[in-house]
This record gives sequence, structure tokens and C-alpha cells, in this order.
Amino acid sequence: MSNLKTHTKLLLIVKKDDSEITRYVHLGSGNYNEDTARLYTDIGLMTTNETLANDVSEFFNVITGHSVPNTYKNLITAPRDMRNQLIAYIEEEAENARNGLPAGIFIKVNSLEDSEIIYALYRASQSKVTIKLIVRGICCLRPGRVGLSENIEVLSLVGDFLEHSRIYHFHNNGNTRTYSGSADMMVRSFDKRLESLFKVEAPLLEKQLMNIIAYNLKDNVNSYVMQEDGSYKAKRPAENEQEFNIHKEFF
Repeated sequence: MSNLKTHTKLLLIVKKDDSEITRYVHLGSGNYNEDTARLYTDIGLMTTNETLANDVSEFFNVITGHSVPNTYKNLITAPRDMRNQLIAYIEEEAENARNGLPAGIFIKVNSLEDSEIIYALYRASQSKVTIKLIVRGICCLRPGRVGLSENIEVLSLVGDFLEHSRIYHFHNNGNTRTYSGSADMMVRSFDKRLESLFKVEAPLLEKQLMNIIAYNLKDNVNSYVMQEDGSYKAKRPAENEQEFNIHKEFF
């Protein structure tokens, strides 16, 4: 598709042993690049899960022009569906909060610039949804504004490695939805690129992604807290609090 930049990171290997065929799938947040692999923090999932294998096979057929898009089960793709699907998940959290149910949104991306997503997050904040965003670079949302975004917290984390992984987590009243992939929340990601986010359903793997989010939120060495006016203030250990450096802790 020559009019779109292919930014998604997907790998499909089809292997035949005697009469059995196995599909190995890798889905990632980072490039297949030996230099950035040493410098970036990224996430990759290697799996033979048939649902994801079907989704990825279908996506490859679509982007090579061999078929029209079908309905994916555990893959969210752009430019067709991603913005609308993420907004639907945000709005479901807001609806749960209005009904007195647990609700929460935790997202880690490189950039947040898409206005439709920002307005959806503002509406969710006004519905009392707890929203914590880790946005390393550009962030056009303003957190902590009374009557608009007082339930939104934004952190930027810059440490020993370039934080490049993306994680999207929606509480969904305990039936959690957790995704990773290559896409940021930007107009170019939603409208001008071939992108994908993949759902992580295995409980242990989902816990590992949530642990990454928790470590990002706990870091008080490399983190900067975005203020209501768009400026940033360094997050440092409180009195009698230990330093917590996310990269050292992962080491």
C-alpha cells in the first residue's frame, strides 16, 4: 500500500513438519534493527497462538492487497479501526465509572497528539476514571485541570535507554484488556500508517506488562511530572523514600 507508511512490526513464519503446519508469530513494539535493539526498551511477543496467527495472516493478506479487511479477534489495526476502537474502550471505562463500577486506564506511549483521543480521555476523567499516562515525548493533553482532567496524571520518563514500548491497559470492570504494539496516539499513526496493536491474554504475560507500567509509575529518578500548564517537574524521592530507578531495577 504505497500511500501508507508501514510502521507495524510483525513477523510470520510458516513451518511444515511432515504433514503438520505450525505458524510462529512475532509481534513487537520496536524495529527489527540491531542498533536500536541495544538502545531502546521494547516489547515483543513470540507465539504459536492460533488466534493471533489467523489475525496476522489476515493482516498480511490485506496489506499486500490480496483481500479486504475482515474482523480481527486480538488485533487492532490502522488506518481502519484503531482510533475508534481505543475511543470505544475509553468510553466503556467512563460508563463503568458512572455506574459505580471500578474503572481505570493505564497507557504508555511515545506521543499523545490525536485530539479525538484527548477529548475522550477528558470525558473519562470527568466521569471519575483514574487515568495514568506515561508519555515520553509530545503530549498535547493537559492533566490536572479542574473540571476537565483532574483525574489524569502524565509522566515522561527519560533514562539510560530510550523508552519505546507501548502498552494500553483498560480495567474493564475486572475483565481486563491489555495491548501492546507499534502505535502511538497520533493522527499519523491512526490515519497515515499501517499499524497494529495486539492483545495479550496470557495471565503471566499480562502481569509482566502491568509490572512494566507499575515500575514506570514508581520511578523517582528518571521521571518528570507534567503540570497543568504543559511544563514538567522532576519527580524525586520524597522524604524517607528510597530511590527507584526503573532501569536499574530491571537489571
